[in-house]
Amino acid sequence: MSRTVSSLPCGAKVRFGSYCVGNEGAHSIRWIKVNSADTTLLAEHIEDFRAFDARELDSPQEYRREYGNNRYSVSNIDQFLNSTGDEWYHPQHDTDAPPTGELTYDGTPYLNHPGFLAYFSEAELEAIMPTEIVVALPQCDSADRDYEIITRKVFLPSRANIFGRSVRNTNEGDRWDYFRNGRNASATATEEAIDNTTLSGAPEDETTSWYWWLRSPNADDACGARSVDRDGVGSNASACLGICGVRPALTINPEILVSDEPDDEGYYNVILSIVELEDVSEEDFLSILLG
Repeated sequence: MSRTVSSLPCGAKVRFGSYCVGNEGAHSIRWIKVNSADTTLLAEHIEDFRAFDARELDSPQEYRREYGNNRYSVSNIDQFLNSTGDEWYHPQHDTDAPPTGELTYDGTPYLNHPGFLAYFSEAELEAIMPTEIVVALPQCDSADRDYEIITRKVFLPSRANIFGRSVRNTNEGDRWDYFRNGRNASATATEEAIDNTTLSGAPEDETTSWYWWLRSPNADDACGARSVDRDGVGSNASACLGICGVRPALTINPEILVSDEPDDEGYYNVILSIVELEDVSEEDFLSILLG
């Protein structure tokens, strides 16, 4: 009746966790297993539209004052993705600034939005494994080294993960199996993201490909972050722009159980409760299995 998530093939689709764009109520997040040998999951669709980082008006770097900071480890989006509470923002350095409407563009501030993990259950949070990731440093931050290694529960993919390309002298991980052999990296947004975003000029519908953030910097400047454009090719954008989508990734405990077969929509459902079959009817067990 069940199998481990590690037994799923690359490309398998999984329902896990929840997210809420505005005040509409949380929806289930749909993920894709991107590697055969591990349990890295990438959100199947863009879950929201938010800036990478706010403008830092007191920064000694001119471009960070105007366009935000492209160092991922201190970015607003990194802190947001790994937070469970409403008051998730805490300054990461002396000139850091929150993603307010005044300090970001395109009408998608998120200082007062609950952290990305706020809608996950305790069992779901425990199922996410901390992942060590490599992040290239912008040239202005790399006097002593070209990269840093950080550990996160939720993270944005790197340029290497999607396109197999390094940033300056840094390889930010392996190319994910799912994107080998020229698979298109274009992505569409969820219905919830389109219907509830405050983005000015949002995608028309769920079939419209859209821009989405990567964690990699445009290393030659202080404010540009790498992204994927609507055609699925690599691009970049100023960190303070809210027009780009957020398509996060995480690693789930490989021993977590999922339904033996996908549901009618093609998704495996995660099982986080141990159920003794003899204690419940077949109908009740199926109800638990499907959430």
